[in-house]
Amino acid sequence: MEYMRTLGIALVIGIIALGLALTLQETSNSDTLKPQASMEYSALQGVHVQQPNTPTANFQQTQNQNVELTVYQQNLALVKEKRPLTLVQGINTIAWDSVAKQLNAETVLFQDLSGNKAQLVQHTYSYDVASQEKLLEKYLNQTITVETDSKNENKTITGKLIFTNPIGLETGNGIVSIYNVQSITFPDVSGTLSTQPTLTLVVNAPAPNTYDTQLAYLTTGMTWSGAYTLQLKENNTLDLTANAHLTNNAGASYENVQLKIVAGDLRTVSQGYPRTFQKAFDAAGAPATAGIEGFNAPTELGEYYEYALTAPVSIQDQSSTDITLFKSSNVSYTQEYAYDGQYNGEKVTNTIKFKNTKENGLGIPLPSGIARFYQTGKDSAIQFAGEDLIANTGQDNEVTLTLGNAFDLKGERKLTSQENTSLKCTLSKYETTLTNSKDQEVTVKVLEHAYGDVVISESTHPYEKIGSTPPNYGNTLDYEFTAHVKPHSKETLTYSIKACYT
Repeated sequence: MEYMRTLGIALVIGIIALGLALTLQETSNSDTLKPQASMEYSALQGVHVQQPNTPTANFQQTQNQNVELTVYQQNLALVKEKRPLTLVQGINTIAWDSVAKQLNAETVLFQDLSGNKAQLVQHTYSYDVASQEKLLEKYLNQTITVETDSKNENKTITGKLIFTNPIGLETGNGIVSIYNVQSITFPDVSGTLSTQPTLTLVVNAPAPNTYDTQLAYLTTGMTWSGAYTLQLKENNTLDLTANAHLTNNAGASYENVQLKIVAGDLRTVSQGYPRTFQKAFDAAGAPATAGIEGFNAPTELGEYYEYALTAPVSIQDQSSTDITLFKSSNVSYTQEYAYDGQYNGEKVTNTIKFKNTKENGLGIPLPSGIARFYQTGKDSAIQFAGEDLIANTGQDNEVTLTLGNAFDLKGERKLTSQENTSLKCTLSKYETTLTNSKDQEVTVKVLEHAYGDVVISESTHPYEKIGSTPPNYGNTLDYEFTAHVKPHSKETLTYSIKACYT
């Protein structure tokens, strides 16, 4: 009996203490954040923050999203967004929609730029975007209402959804299959599906404060390539315009963003993101050098080059955009004809070469892309004259481009004799004839490819070794002979090739 009395007194004291504590807590919190159970949307379009039953984090009101895009040539882009976040102490959940549909969730990076040590705890990418088919899948075994057109009479049927194609409802009168659907009424769908892909962040904040944050991620579906126009002029000069051809199929549009493009053969792994991602992220604030046209001058990024657009640009989803990188006038070039009888039959190719140097009006890294040639005819009209591919070309290197095959030039290569001089050596004699139907003399470079340990002899024309194709593979060597062919005449070259094999 005494034990029960003691226990009752203790219980009463506990209840009084608990009530007092709750009163004090309510008083102390009267001027601070109160728990909010509902979803709250910030003034920043595309972003809302949800924290059921806890204080809600909010983005500060701002008119422009601070977004930077870095687009690579491998169907890849790095998206970076800087935004202020007002966070409460502890865990904050941030639903960040309007992200690219092709976002790679493994590449998400979150940074607290203010140095207050807010940390990303978890992130989830939800791409289960709302559609009628998705909603029907979500509401299997739940009650929905379908309005159907049966014999020109509207009919409303309510029942449990048991299959979706066609719609099947379990009603009090049995199972009904519905084919002529006019409309479907679902129960409350809030929180069931999003109308666009959403990235949900769980961020731990050490104190209630406004944090300057940056979110970065990689997405596929966006790429760029170089696109060149070269207008050839009579005095062996050309006017060159280099454009960046940008394609966006990533599933998001970007308004007034800072654009950077990276030129180079970026290495990726099977998941599709570059090993230089962290380096690109860290280099975002690197100062730019003197500009060319609409872009800053290219800066080195590891083994690649980065071009930064000087003004914001808008890039719409499912679209392509061309932006001028740079222009250069009166670039000097040389025109050459080349004949490769081993691979091209009778065709003589027409090539141009120019040096990528400052003295020649260039001297900057040239990203790979298609070069299209234009020439002015006798009537001063510009005509398309062919196209070729420019490879990534560094400063002070030479660019060689093929316009096409010469109409008035042809070649013929013959093997006139061949003998084995030893068990492992073969001596071959060749005759190459060039025909020029033009009204002026031309110079033709005759290419020859030899294999093994090679010695060339008995050549009627000068030659030089120019390399191997492909480099260091199978001891394949390339030689170039020079022949001058007079107007409306032929020129014949003869030479012997001794090749020994180990």
